[in-house]
Amino acid sequence: MLLAEGEGPIRCWAKAAGRIKSPLLAASSVYTYGRYTLNRRCERVTVRQAEVIESFFDLRKDIAALAAAGFVVELCLSLTVEGQQDDGLLRLTLNALYALSRGMAGCDAILAAYTFRALTGAGYMPHLDGCVRCGRQDEAYAFSPLDGGLVCRRCAPDAKPLPGAAIDAIRYITTCEDKKLYMFKTQGGLDNQLAALAAEYAQNQLARPFETYTFYRNIHSPQGR
Repeated sequence: MLLAEGEGPIRCWAKAAGRIKSPLLAASSVYTYGRYTLNRRCERVTVRQAEVIESFFDLRKDIAALAAAGFVVELCLSLTVEGQQDDGLLRLTLNALYALSRGMAGCDAILAAYTFRALTGAGYMPHLDGCVRCGRQDEAYAFSPLDGGLVCRRCAPDAKPLPGAAIDAIRYITTCEDKKLYMFKTQGGLDNQLAALAAEYAQNQLARPFETYTFYRNIHSPQGR
């Protein structure tokens, strides 16, 4: 599957790309950004030529970053529809892979930022202006992934409180300029909480599990990258 600028996702085939001497081997690898020349015949699309622009090779040096990249790609594919272009999501995904491969921030911070931003762009912007259930603005203190935003004590008395810094981080992520997405800073292990919350939000809003995030969480220590 290719996510192409101006076209969106394209299901295509690269003949014999798995062979060691194939000229398409490198460009057919997962997480590869490149230029592709396609042949279209009836409903079948094949890759004729390909040139690698960026392979994000450094992802392979860090198992946590590699696992995080898997979740980024799975979420990206879940938000795309064949025949519908989404250049904004393409740029967002490339930037996330670049950030992970270069260690621009911790993996949890990058995943939290990418997930909330990607969902916002797809029409799933979390409700952060008061309680999503009753509208009260003075008591919103927890985040409900199922309801899609903040909830107050009256509506969700058993909900786990969310620190104000986390709410501020989500607001920043969903509204900042693209180039400033990974500039937010948190303390006290908040990145881990935000990443888990973002993944749960994605699962609830899209009504599907993300096995890649489960794998990432199983192998990633919150004290690590």
